[in-house]
Amino acid sequence: PLSWVPAQQRAQQFHAVVDERQLVSVAEFEGDWSSRSGYEAGLQMPLDQGITAIVVANDQMALGVLKALKQRDLRVPQDISVIGFDDIAEAGYFEPALTTISNDFEGQGRMAMDALLTSIDPLRPRQVESSRDPVLIVRESTSAPA
Repeated sequence: PLSWVPAQQRAQQFHAVVDERQLVSVAEFEGDWSSRSGYEAGLQMPLDQGITAIVVANDQMALGVLKALKQRDLRVPQDISVIGFDDIAEAGYFEPALTTISNDFEGQGRMAMDALLTSIDPLRPRQVESSRDPVLIVRESTSAPA
């Protein structure tokens, strides 16, 4: 949902990359992080407009998109690529295995907790300096456009 800060940040980054690389975004759908919302969006996507890839804001919604594309007789990645976000434990076991962005949630959590504890006790030495940058995990759901 675009009312969530992480969804807003992911959308902003998506648009920044699309603009930077001079790509075209054909359509956008708002989900609720669930596989069902990804499935419903996948059924509505205007596939007659030359779409070569679908970028999904989380892996659960990507699972739903994969199911919808299969029902629409599209092969992933031969006909269209799908990429998710979060690298959930099951992402490598989707069919096909999902290309995704791995985020350092544990590192971000440590940084947030460290900032909270430091705000409570300003004399406390900082423990965590940073988390790692997001990492692209390439699996079977993406390929070069045909």
